[in-house]
Amino acid sequence: MSQSVKEESVSIDNLERLPLTPATQNVNVADACDARSRANNAERELSITRTKLTREIRKNRRLQQQNYEYMEWLGRAVQDCSVMRHHFDLVSSSHLTLSQELQKAKVMVATLEAVIRMLSTSSFERSGGSDVMASGEQPAADKRD
Repeated sequence: MSQSVKEESVSIDNLERLPLTPATQNVNVADACDARSRANNAERELSITRTKLTREIRKNRRLQQQNYEYMEWLGRAVQDCSVMRHHFDLVSSSHLTLSQELQKAKVMVATLEAVIRMLSTSSFERSGGSDVMASGEQPAADKRD
């Protein structure tokens, strides 16, 4: 066990300079250099992967923030839409009420005009309205401005 610990503690760079001992005779320098090269490559790949992961984490945080802001905006838009819908319903109801009131007023005006005509005609007939008719004028109640 002590031999394997010594083998592991020997630096790969120093293997070529060390005299051959029973501990170093079992180590193949080419294999050790190959292992070191693979370790360096793995460290570079790990560093690249960490950099990519850091970028992805930043990107995810940015996207999460944008998503959060979008959800807030969407919530406000839904509330605004609800308020607008309520206002539309009120205006629509008011329009319907005003339309009904206008229709009642038109009927009332038509009725009053008919009553005025009837009263004018009866008043005209009683007063002997041939003089007014000869001049081509309408009865005073029937004149419109």
